[in-house]
Amino acid sequence: MPMTWTNLRDQIDDAFSLDDFASLCFELGLNADQWTVERKIRKIELFLLTLYEKRQLNALGAALHQLRPKQ
Repeated sequence: MPMTWTNLRDQIDDAFSLDDFASLCFELGLNADQWTVERKIRKIELFLLTLYEKRQLNALGAALHQLRPKQ
């Protein structure tokens, strides 16, 4: 099954606590607090859109592999 935005969002949501998500953002040069929404899932959506707009999705793949190599 091909990876969709929704699948990717849900996998990040399942694999990372809010603190771990903040560390993932830091690893990619982003501040998780820049998105002032309450829900973690919405922060992840905005995070993915930011990476897409900055053309940094390859960096996301490398960071996910480094932080969660078995997932």
